[in-house]
Amino acid sequence: MTTTSRHDSTELAHVWQLPPSSFDAEDAPRLVASVLGQVQVERWDAPLVRLPDRDAVRDYLIARFVGLQRR
Repeated sequence: MTTTSRHDSTELAHVWQLPPSSFDAEDAPRLVASVLGQVQVERWDAPLVRLPDRDAVRDYLIARFVGLQRR
């Protein structure tokens, strides 16, 4: 299983922040363990999305429903 951290994409925090969910990385190990027992957590942080220019950043934010009025 995988999930996203509440602290994902900190470089964009001034315009967009992932809203909390019921299955964030911070809570997932506890939730999964409550059902399955023992869990193994593998944490990682990697630059998996490259946004090469302003248009790519705009499209990324639009896909996350960030209003166009913020530029």
